[in-house]
Amino acid sequence: MHTEVAAVEIGRRLIDCFNRRPGTSVADLCDRSTVVHSALLGRDRRSNAVIKFPLAALIAACHARFPGIEFHPEGVTAYGAAVALSWRGRFQAEGQQSTITVPCACRIRIANNRLCEISFAVDDYSILMQLGSICAEPGQSRGRSASVNEHAAASLRDAFVMRKDTCDAVSAAAVIHANIETYADITCGIAMDTFRLEGAGTIGELLCYVREHFGAPIDVAFRDGISQGYATTFRGKIRARIGAEMQRYDLVCGFASPGDRLAECWVKITPPPTLMECLI
Repeated sequence: MHTEVAAVEIGRRLIDCFNRRPGTSVADLCDRSTVVHSALLGRDRRSNAVIKFPLAALIAACHARFPGIEFHPEGVTAYGAAVALSWRGRFQAEGQQSTITVPCACRIRIANNRLCEISFAVDDYSILMQLGSICAEPGQSRGRSASVNEHAAASLRDAFVMRKDTCDAVSAAAVIHANIETYADITCGIAMDTFRLEGAGTIGELLCYVREHFGAPIDVAFRDGISQGYATTFRGKIRARIGAEMQRYDLVCGFASPGDRLAECWVKITPPPTLMECLI
């Protein structure tokens, strides 16, 4: 039966090995028969008989995944021959100015004062969250995207209503995705006029189509935008004269701003579910 004091000492020596402290060696803690479990070893399914020093291979894989990582102990729990260690690593990710924290769980089994089994896992979800690689919850924006996207929505609405040929907040570099469907002749059936547009530098083409197809007066109403990460979606209605009739269509506009400038814009105009709603 191992005491907690012995467990703390083994944990200290193990973390020194992971931190590659001078004078430390995995051979002092275990031998080639030690069983290692960790996703950091990737797709390598070789047996411990083939891996000369499995713990050394795990440490090498850890530093390859997180260059320059430094581990710090947070807690230790000993129960019988097993020990649960809580560590927190820190490293500088490529392209990131801030330090990334890596929560780790290290469980070891001890026999004759040597490691006979080790299970090592990192909290990948926490790392991805810090790197901004996880999609945010609805309603949660990142950086200045919400304000940039709100400004873009207001600017595009003004361009539609004022029948402009430019939009102040949507530059030529922004990628436009447009999908517009309207009744070809609302008195003669459900045939549709369809307009599709994809690509950068096409905001002028989009505004030209709206100006020519949607006659004055034009009214555009958006509900509050819903942000998620760098994107914000606005739902609303557009009402204008098409042919001889005033018609109203569903309008969805989306904006994405990973930096301080708008990168992409989506515009979707489609008929409401019923013809009556279109003519109200």
